[in-house]
Amino acid sequence: MWRHTELLLCCELTTSDGHLALAGEIDLANAAMIETRLIAALAHPVTELDCRAVTFLGAPGVRALLRVAAAALAAGITLHLHCSPAVAKTLDLCGCRRVPGAVLHRYDC
Repeated sequence: MWRHTELLLCCELTTSDGHLALAGEIDLANAAMIETRLIAALAHPVTELDCRAVTFLGAPGVRALLRVAAAALAAGITLHLHCSPAVAKTLDLCGCRRVPGAVLHRYDC
């Protein structure tokens, strides 16, 4: 199994077969870049997007995650989005208790 990690400003993206992981902050400075990388990495029928190490998610990051989920849905991919408390809180504040195209997994502190 291969594994690739890249630093996208204040966020680290790790990709491996069917598993994507983000760590750090997702904001205006890096959301578009992260979105592009995540959509390009959607290749497995079931893909895990682990955001449990995301410490901050701004509104641009929410939009990016919504677009990634929409791309997964359009490609027939089941996307499992694992949310840190910070990600879950921001999604809730933005009224995104459900994300079309993604199965949400929320974790408490």
